[in-house]
Formats: sequence, structure tokens, C-alpha cells
Amino acid sequence: ASAGIDYEEGGFYVGAWTADVGDGLEVDGYAGYGTSVGDVDLSVGVTGYFYTGDFDDTYKEVNLGAGFGVLSVDVAIGKYDNFDGPSLDYTYYALTLEAESGLYGTFAGFSQDFEGEYLELGYGTSVAEIDLGVALIFANDDLVGDDEESIVFTIGKSFDL
Repeated sequence: ASAGIDYEEGGFYVGAWTADVGDGLEVDGYAGYGTSVGDVDLSVGVTGYFYTGDFDDTYKEVNLGAGFGVLSVDVAIGKYDNFDGPSLDYTYYALTLEAESGLYGTFAGFSQDFEGEYLELGYGTSVAEIDLGVALIFANDDLVGDDEESIVFTIGKSFDL
């Protein structure tokens, strides 16, 4: 189970998300700013991933994004606290093509102290104001320890307060 809350005003956003990860909770906090310059969408923000149990340690990121039409590029430059070991640096990158029909494809991966890539092919739509999605994910062995395919179904509801 997971839940989140977001607030947006004039391009600025702030939010939190949490999920049960089996050994406590993952609690994420994020904030940033998005704007458009002509036909190009730009964003900059920060994200922190925090855990209440021994499931994982803290991640902190600076997030950058750009989009033009059906194409978007996202980059996160982060640091992983790594429990009692040395902190690790990573860069996450994603290139997404998304059609107006709701179909999308994302090629993404990690570099520096983390390695691995994945391909995600999916579809999202709204039915009676409920957001529905399905994605097929192909991850390489660098990312998950063994080549792995997954299918993910999502259901969500957004509303204004």
C-alpha cells in the first residue's frame, strides 16, 4: 500500500509519499519548480528517500528534467548513505517517449557507484476519474542481479482539496 500528497502553485511543487516496504516504511519528500520556455518544459527539484526500518538507508537527490513534445529526459544526481559503509554516488537517467494515447516507453539506468538499465513499456488512462496503468519492465542483471521481467498494475485517484 502507498499514499501521497502534493501541493502545486505557480510552477512550485512540494509533496510526500509513503509505502509499506515490509520492514517499516519508505517515506519520500520532494520539492521543486517547473516552467515552460516556448515549447520546452523544464524542471529542477530535490528528493529524499527515508526508511523507518532496516529495509534501506537514506538517498538524497537533485532532479533535473526537460521535455519537448513526446520526448522527455530526466536526470537525478544522488548520494546513498549506505548504512555504516562509505556513502555512494549515483546518477539516474531516463529517456521517455509518450504518445497522447497514453502509450509510453522509457529507457533508464544508473551510473557511477550503481549500475544497471531497464526498459519500461506501458499504458495509462483514466476511467470514470480513476487513473489506471499497466507497465512491462525488462531489467538487466546489473540492476537486479539477474535478468528480470515484471508487470506492474497501478490504480490511483487524484483530487483537489
